[in-house]
Amino acid sequence: ELWKELKRKHQAIEFRHSYGLGVLFKSSNESMLNLKDELELHYSYLLEDIENAKIGKMLDEIRQKNDEIKQRNDEIEQKNDEINFMKSSKFWKLRESYLNFKDNLKK
Repeated sequence: ELWKELKRKHQAIEFRHSYGLGVLFKSSNESMLNLKDELELHYSYLLEDIENAKIGKMLDEIRQKNDEIKQRNDEIEQKNDEINFMKSSKFWKLRESYLNFKDNLKK
């Protein structure tokens, strides 16, 4: 409300993309006011570039995490393949037979 009231009495430049940032001129400063549109537009592009850089950084971090997850999943898959190979080996089958035979003797 204060800002609205002050804008009625004085010249102002608003940077709408910056959560209410603005410049209020106590006296009529024609040289700055002539640049009003250009300053507002430049500031909005600057802020947009900063936000885009933040988003780009977050996307890079997400890609990196996705790569790490893929690598971990590949490692898990490899370990599962190794376990399945061991379980299908002759030794494993003989071991299972031996353990079953041993259990049957105890009964």
